[in-house]
Amino acid sequence: MLLSLLIWWMSFFFCIGTVALHAFALDKAKGFFIEEQHRRPTLKIMRYTAYAVWLHWIEIILFGLVYWVLSTQFAAQVGTIEGAKDLHDYMYFSATTYTSLGFGDLFPTGHLRILAGTEALVGLMMISWSAVFAMKVAKHD
Repeated sequence: MLLSLLIWWMSFFFCIGTVALHAFALDKAKGFFIEEQHRRPTLKIMRYTAYAVWLHWIEIILFGLVYWVLSTQFAAQVGTIEGAKDLHDYMYFSATTYTSLGFGDLFPTGHLRILAGTEALVGLMMISWSAVFAMKVAKHD
């Protein structure tokens, strides 16, 4: 029971950290993509899209590293990602969870299910936030 609560709190704080990272990165991007005028609006949208994809990949990698560490170092206590054999598999699982794609070939067990659910929620929110920001970028041209 105590371990379950610990995983819930860890998921909550990891969620807050991811949102803070996203907010910080979008705030820094605001000056470049919205406040400054560019001669080529299409190029500005393309640059923002590349920036947003890069930001989401950082968040996916962070979640993947957490899965990898917890699954390899604390598997008996928190569970594993079934079917994952190496770091690449954990990154793949993180990407399919973050984007809510979820093929089902890899799946969490034990308390890692909480973290996976949290990642899916965070991914949905961050992708939506990036889309809203993209609309602001497009609107300022």
